Amino acid sequence: MSTVILSRALTKTSPWRLKKCSRDPAEHAVIELPPGRITLGRSSESDIQVAGLSVSKQHAQLIVTEDSLFVRDLSSTNGTFVNRKRVTQDVLLGPGDILQLADTEFLVQLNSPTQLQIESKVAGTVEVDGIESSWVISGLQRILTERCIDPHYQAVVDLATRMPIGYEVLARTTLPNLEMPLEMFYAAEQAGQEVELSVMCRDLGVDRFLPNEPGSILFLNTHPHERLRPELLDSMHALRLKEPELRIVLELHEAAMTNLSDVKNFRTGLKALEVQLAFDDFGAGQSRLKELAEVAPDYVKFDIGLIRDIHKATARRKLVEGLVSLANSLGIACIAEGIEQTSESKVCQEIGFRLGQGYLFGRPAML
Repeated sequence: MSTVILSRALTKTSPWRLKKCSRDPAEHAVIELPPGRITLGRSSESDIQVAGLSVSKQHAQLIVTEDSLFVRDLSSTNGTFVNRKRVTQDVLLGPGDILQLADTEFLVQLNSPTQLQIESKVAGTVEVDGIESSWVISGLQRILTERCIDPHYQAVVDLATRMPIGYEVLARTTLPNLEMPLEMFYAAEQAGQEVELSVMCRDLGVDRFLPNEPGSILFLNTHPHERLRPELLDSMHALRLKEPELRIVLELHEAAMTNLSDVKNFRTGLKALEVQLAFDDFGAGQSRLKELAEVAPDYVKFDIGLIRDIHKATARRKLVEGLVSLANSLGIACIAEGIEQTSESKVCQEIGFRLGQGYLFGRPAML
């Protein structure tokens, strides 16, 4: 636990601020920096108290003006770092830089319109035993600059034969605290780089796809913040140029489907690229029945919340059966997500699912 307290009363503020980054939302804080010299440390006498166990009592000093921001290490025990490089003299900071006091991490921000698009300035890394495991934003920058994602692939199977018809790309890393997609994208959202990370995951997923079954379909995910902007189609066009023959399905999150006309136009754009469309996590929020009827995606992936223990839930089974019947009548292939038990698979087949995905058929793995 590392809390941050501004000890000095704010009479003036500069355009500069620090955003504390952590895996725990309860630890988040944004500190507006007053002009002048500001000490940071564990001591309550510091201007900004950072209560991390690895932080020194008087750890570092910020020199803040309207036009510039410098950091100076105050002979701290565990070091002050900027973009993973140890501070040995005054260092000029800029928006998007990552300031680390031992194991506590801050994102430097400039309170102006230009701050809406953060650009990383990470130029390299150093190994810092035991401290860097808490640096989630710094770890994210390593992912983006070094492309150190290991795509894993989870089979989508024919429920009757249990043979794969395709694979969904799921991102993994070996970096501490960023091993799983939820952790990676949580860090990316703090830094405003979730779209960049999503594009990279798709790109690497295509590059390293080596299926055993010829003609396998590759299911690619989108991030809700990508929406249905031209940039998303542009990224799919780049993948199509790279792999002209690959069978691709793009999974669209319901948060992106805010306008029916946009969904229709996006569907048309995908067809021109010979990319199929799937509605992901169907039933998790709004069911999007209007979009289902008027856009008719190629696939609908039913959310795990509808499938889990469906053999024990009579009312839910009837609801899902009705939705599957509707989708099948529209020529849409239905995929049951999150199948872990044979009994769940059996019921899914009985109510009309042809395809399924889940641990019963295999966990995500590198191909």
